[in-house]
Amino acid sequence: MATIFYSKTMSRDALVDAVLRMEFGNPPVLCKDVKGKPYLKDCNKFISISHSDEYVVVALADSHIGVDIQRICYREKILRLFVANELVESMTLFTRLWTMKESYGKCLGCGLTKEILKTDFSKYMHDELFIYDKKFFCVKEIDDFICTSCTNDDTIQYVCIGG
Repeated sequence: MATIFYSKTMSRDALVDAVLRMEFGNPPVLCKDVKGKPYLKDCNKFISISHSDEYVVVALADSHIGVDIQRICYREKILRLFVANELVESMTLFTRLWTMKESYGKCLGCGLTKEILKTDFSKYMHDELFIYDKKFFCVKEIDDFICTSCTNDDTIQYVCIGG
């Protein structure tokens, strides 16, 4: 199972601390690998963290997970990098595509490589739930933000903490 915790009122560190204490009592140490990907030391859970403006998201899962949150926007410079064969018709679709690629790269542990940027998610751009490359994606709109998670776990839940 994957749980996506999000908050509009807490800082990154405060949400990470609250989630780890809530889930583990005595929380594991949060570390980063050589590529900067967070992991929990001596723990069988996986973690991913993202933030955009006032929103912070912390994802915990039983398998590899990537999460990304972005304010709905349209950025011309980024559009040229992110779009493969996808036709982006609106700011919302652009942001959905962006978060799909970010979360996929985080889940794989490689980040936004050229291969990830070339990944064509066009047939999923309107879907809230889909499977790609044996990974489960969940795309959720929160206020004027898009949050996408990508994981091997087939059960994904979202939990709002602190408003």
